[in-house]
Amino acid sequence: MKKNPLRVLQIMGIVEYGGVESVIMNYYHHINKSKIQFDFIMHKGSNTKYITDIRRMGGKVYEITPYKKNIIKFTYDIYKIVKDNHYNIVHCNMNSLSVFPLFSAWLGGAKVRILHNHTTDSMVEPLRTIIKRVLRPYARLFANYYWSCSRLAGIWMYGQPMVDSGHVTILKNAIDINKFAFNQTKRDKIRKELGLEGKFVVGHIGRFVKSKNHIFLIDILYALMNMNKNSILVLIGNGPLIELVKKK
Repeated sequence: MKKNPLRVLQIMGIVEYGGVESVIMNYYHHINKSKIQFDFIMHKGSNTKYITDIRRMGGKVYEITPYKKNIIKFTYDIYKIVKDNHYNIVHCNMNSLSVFPLFSAWLGGAKVRILHNHTTDSMVEPLRTIIKRVLRPYARLFANYYWSCSRLAGIWMYGQPMVDSGHVTILKNAIDINKFAFNQTKRDKIRKELGLEGKFVVGHIGRFVKSKNHIFLIDILYALMNMNKNSILVLIGNGPLIELVKKK
């Protein structure tokens, strides 16, 4: 008889084109799905491209009420999904907010509950940062495996003694380097399409939010153009500050 793959429940927030979902999807695209399969919990309103991609690869998608709308329903929905589908492994990727889904996973009977921290914080987003810092001591209460993308992210979430003692697994973000290999044909094609031929191009990919610091990038461009008039800055992304950045 064919053995069913081990199913891991990935808990995300809103899935758009952010860094966390890109990291998890990179792993998902490359794992042996006959042995390990990912299923996903994500907020309603997430990007349909991701949902289609996940289902194409054999994963299940559970779209639930966002925690910002109803934290009690959000927590209960995760509990029901874990319990009713008998998930033994839950991998949570929601920073300090992981306290809520990991509590649900613990209540639902999941034996392996992974807290994976992908970031630190920044006071350019004061309200979000305050919430993260308040919830941080509680985030690991219901986890029994502790991961982070870097030593610094590990220290921020778990504290240096816990990192130094080896209780935290540092899982560096992996990428498919073949996607980034130099290709002269593609380079020439894109430069022609965007009118960048002969330009010194600086590129940036990221959401248009304060923490990505686009305004500083434009200040850098101004200084760069004083040295090289042929310089140009290409910004790729979307977000609430896009019009402000365009105006700048």
